[in-house]
Amino acid sequence: MKGRYRVSLLILLLSGVGGYLYFSPFISLYKLYRAVSEHNTREIEAGIDFHSLRENIRPQVKAKVNKELEKSLGGQNFISSGLAGLGMAVANPLVDQKVDEAISPGGLQALLTTLEQANNKTNLQNNPSPQGLQPAMTSTIQELKSLKFGYENINQFQMQLQDPSSKQPIGVSMQRQNLLDWKVVAVQLP
Repeated sequence: MKGRYRVSLLILLLSGVGGYLYFSPFISLYKLYRAVSEHNTREIEAGIDFHSLRENIRPQVKAKVNKELEKSLGGQNFISSGLAGLGMAVANPLVDQKVDEAISPGGLQALLTTLEQANNKTNLQNNPSPQGLQPAMTSTIQELKSLKFGYENINQFQMQLQDPSSKQPIGVSMQRQNLLDWKVVAVQLP
């Protein structure tokens, strides 16, 4: 009888530990979400690898700037590509500086404050009464339906959500830090 009890207890314990390990990226995402909503910079820093994120976002921003330069110069042809290349040579240091400023704890906090102010202003204009909460809840449910996630490998977790404005997918990559902690290391912009 004691042997069965110990085996059952061991199986229950291993199942609990395995479940916690499996759901640890979700727990880290929730901690990051809570830190963002509470404007807790220390917790935000714990959930994001800013160096890796800057290195990931910098080439994406440069490619978008180059594409917009070519488009504004008349499309993709020899002359506009050459002028866009010259423009990018001048713009590269500025893009690097702006990405470094934006992808930092202070830059993220400033962005969140700006987004919160814009969101509050929009909510007041669109929903002056307390009954205006229903559309917000419906849009949140729609956002959750478009959420896709899964493990790439034991140390990589991917999440894909839809950008509400462009309806394009945004990819978020997390990497295991230690055994139970995860950090955002890459974002694939739409």
